[in-house]
Amino acid sequence: MKLNRIWILILVIATSSFVSAHQVQKAFALTTITIKSDGSIDPPSAPIAKTPDNVTYTLTGNITSDEGVTGIVIEKDYITLDGVGYTLQGAHAGQAVSGVLLNSVTGVTVRNLRVVFYRYGISVNGGKYNAVWGNTLVANSQSGISVGGSNHTIYGNIVNAANETGYIWGQDGIVLVASKYNNITGNTVIGHTLYGIDLDMYGLTGSSNNILRNNVMIGNKYNFYVYNGNPSDYWNDIDKSNTVDGKPMYYWVNQQDRTVPTDAGYVALVQCSGITVQDLVLSKNEQGILLISTSSSTVTNCRISQSYDAIYCGWSNGITISGNYIFVDDYRGISMVGSSNCIVSQNTVVFNEEQADRFSLLGFNLASCNNLIITENTIPSDYADYQPKLYLNGCNNATFTLNNMGDVKMFFYNDANMTFVHNNFLWTEFQFSGTNQLYSWDAGYPSGGNYWDAVFGDTDAFQGPGQNETGSDGIWDHPFSVGGRLC
Repeated sequence: MKLNRIWILILVIATSSFVSAHQVQKAFALTTITIKSDGSIDPPSAPIAKTPDNVTYTLTGNITSDEGVTGIVIEKDYITLDGVGYTLQGAHAGQAVSGVLLNSVTGVTVRNLRVVFYRYGISVNGGKYNAVWGNTLVANSQSGISVGGSNHTIYGNIVNAANETGYIWGQDGIVLVASKYNNITGNTVIGHTLYGIDLDMYGLTGSSNNILRNNVMIGNKYNFYVYNGNPSDYWNDIDKSNTVDGKPMYYWVNQQDRTVPTDAGYVALVQCSGITVQDLVLSKNEQGILLISTSSSTVTNCRISQSYDAIYCGWSNGITISGNYIFVDDYRGISMVGSSNCIVSQNTVVFNEEQADRFSLLGFNLASCNNLIITENTIPSDYADYQPKLYLNGCNNATFTLNNMGDVKMFFYNDANMTFVHNNFLWTEFQFSGTNQLYSWDAGYPSGGNYWDAVFGDTDAFQGPGQNETGSDGIWDHPFSVGGRLC
């Protein structure tokens, strides 16, 4: 019996030593490890074992890269790199290096790897039909997973901006750059200082025709982001199994005559018509509500905050945006680009001047739009040392009426056929540039023009169309000048 106890004790010690060695074993990589196109590993001493057929490459220990060194570069097609739970750790010095770089390859799988402290955790640099699955990406400064090329699968990864000690470093979670026809499924993206999942463009090419399923985005500054320069590049298949801070996403494409459910955490309408968006509370996405190539739809009585664009309406027609409360933390309240025959009414836009860049906050940003009615909106004037801005760029035939504009600055560039009547302009400044034509600031007598708090020392002793008949009529006797224009 005593002999048996000795053997048991030896076995336990040996087993414990093996587990401990597996957990703490580390190789320090002064140079990049490359799996070359011929299947060889450079340097040969790297802690990676390969099968005789040069198809499966398996880590045999942890790897820590020197400063400015990419961890592993894969140049061979149709292989699998299996981390079996080992860690690939960078120097966290800010250089543009990756933990794993798939360099224009096809059919490569990277799995079961923990990647920490690189600029980019795993980079899919072009190529097709690659897979990144079951990895853990932690505190990689630019992005956890960066994807170019097309037809890739990004599945079951955990992408966390912070390490186990709570040290937050990661800017973006999963980023697609001009990347199409990918399947992004079952990923958890947590706590990034900018974007959770980002479908972005490069040059004139957008990220489109991607499938997103069962992705969980939690606590990122903007959980979800999509931006493209072409309306067709917004076509993606994203269903409500994807969630942002526990609430489902509704990314509808080519839908008609529906109402968005009130549990929505994010709303996108792409080439839709007859859609009602109402009574929602939305926050922490690049756009709270996105409308692209959509018609005859309404956005009403929503409360939107902590978004780069609270409401973004592009290339759309017949949209009504009314009765919403918008809290601008970062950039823009309501943006409209290339849209026509829209009504923006009875919205309240307030600004967080303490948290945001006070030099860039915009209440309205209207560009290349036609036939707009902007009416009964309110921008309060209770900001200590900040002046919100409104931009109109290349707009034609817009009417502003009955708006309460507080201490704002309005910029006009190459606009035409603009009418401003019966607005309250309180401490409002105006700046004109480019070619601006046919501005009307008066609805005629006795309707009158706008209220200007800046009119001091004038009198109301006369009345009539020429203000030359004795008697008060509630209209100042002399015209007011805005940018050299009499109002």
